Parts: sequence; structure tokens; C-alpha cells
Amino acid sequence: MIGSAQPDFVVNTEHGDQIVLEVKSWDASPENTARAINQSRRYKELTKAAAALVVTLGGETLPITAGGVV
Repeated sequence: MIGSAQPDFVVNTEHGDQIVLEVKSWDASPENTARAINQSRRYKELTKAAAALVVTLGGETLPITAGGVV
């Protein structure tokens, strides 16, 4: 648990930053892409991590600055 969130994975970098990874079995759809973007932003906000990524099934890849959806 980090802050008030419990992500699937937390990566600690050699510089002390944290990257949060959440894996979802959501189908690819515009709604789920928007949901994943919102969740990645929320994880970053709640955890104070350097980055937060949400990995979905067959979804589109967006840059971290756009919400970090893979």
C-alpha cells in the first residue's frame, strides 16, 4: 500500500522515484481507455509516484504524460 492506494506493482528506481503499475483485464474500448487514463492519474495523485501506468488488454498505448495507458 502506498498512501491510500494499493497498486498491483511498485517499481523503485535507483534515483528513489516510484513507478506504480496497475494491470486490468478490461477490453479495448474508448470508455475503458478513458477509465484507465483517469485511474492512472488518480494513482499518481494518491501515491505521489513519479509515474503511474495502467496496463489493459489490447488497448492503445498512450504516453505517460497523457495518462500512462498501455
